[in-house]
Amino acid sequence: MIKCLILLAIISTCAFSESGFMEFDSKAPEEFKVKRSKWLLDFGMKYINYEADLAAFQGEHVSVSDKESISTYNVNLGLGREFYIGAGLSLSIKASGYFGDNDFEKSGNAAEDIDFQVSSYREKFEMLGQEASASLNYVFENSVLHIQPFVEFAVGRAEATISKIYNDKGVTSTPPTSDDYAAQNYSYVATEKFTYSRFGVGINFLSNYNLNSYIKASQNSFKLDEREIEKLEASSAVSAPNESGINQFFSASMGLNYTF
Repeated sequence: MIKCLILLAIISTCAFSESGFMEFDSKAPEEFKVKRSKWLLDFGMKYINYEADLAAFQGEHVSVSDKESISTYNVNLGLGREFYIGAGLSLSIKASGYFGDNDFEKSGNAAEDIDFQVSSYREKFEMLGQEASASLNYVFENSVLHIQPFVEFAVGRAEATISKIYNDKGVTSTPPTSDDYAAQNYSYVATEKFTYSRFGVGINFLSNYNLNSYIKASQNSFKLDEREIEKLEASSAVSAPNESGINQFFSASMGLNYTF
């Protein structure tokens, strides 16, 4: 799915470029549009694989580890300016914001051959963040599609909300069997606020017009600033999550940008 989206972004940029490729005397304005300072408006999707500390729990149908990776797809919007330096080099400064959530639900039956639901589990993860970034770019010009690789550094602040709710009625038989177990429940709802730095590499695909596309991958280092546990309940004893130091997480982005 991700490969198809990347291919679609590149093809759309090529289509905008090629629409003016055969126009008479188009090379002069083409060079001017690529090699100049300009404003940037980004819109895209941002994938985040975030490692969260949790309150460990072992249930009949659900288990929660003390550390789990949670993934989410976020809508990303950014505004900035690219400053052309010369000889194909430019510097981009940008402010961005993103938001995304991920919902997951499942249920458990009393037995494989019995269609009777005894447990329910819901997991919800939300991410809201803002960042400021700077990138150094170099453009390789082409008649149809210009390739602009870049390296990027960013600092930001984000807030993650984690919710895991599990309820199990338990199973009792007459006479008792080895499959019987008591009712279980687990509820963990917390909000984490953290600051992070990000280093990434990517490529801009520039058309001869104002609509372009981009892809990038980044490694993020974050420090947890605050964790507010709104709810922590379980049918068995559980401990509060660990207080981690500096952790890492991976992110990848792709989308379109409009220059003006």
